[in-house]
Amino acid sequence: MTTSSEASAQRAAYHSDGVVLLRGVLDTAALSEAQRAYEWSLAHPSRGASSFPGADGVFYQDLANRDAWPAYTRLVEESPAADLAGALWDSADVWFMYEQVFLKEGGRTRRSAA
Repeated sequence: MTTSSEASAQRAAYHSDGVVLLRGVLDTAALSEAQRAYEWSLAHPSRGASSFPGADGVFYQDLANRDAWPAYTRLVEESPAADLAGALWDSADVWFMYEQVFLKEGGRTRRSAA
């Protein structure tokens, strides 16, 4: 979020629609850290991870991997993600509960929401 009016419009869109696209808010270092954390999650699935093969693809999901915190620490503490979320929510308090990852490859695979 750059200007006050842009930030206000993004907050309004988030509150109205439940989602907002923020282009270019993460720099190369933050994006690299997010990719590294995501790849760690794929390489270290929790016991609750699941994969659903589709007709010509795969759907994988995992969440709340208790071993994931070290892989996500830098992303959570050093990227602007928490500040961006706080700005959208109009809150100084942002808490990281757990990671949740999805991987969808190929054509028609399972939907992630009903």
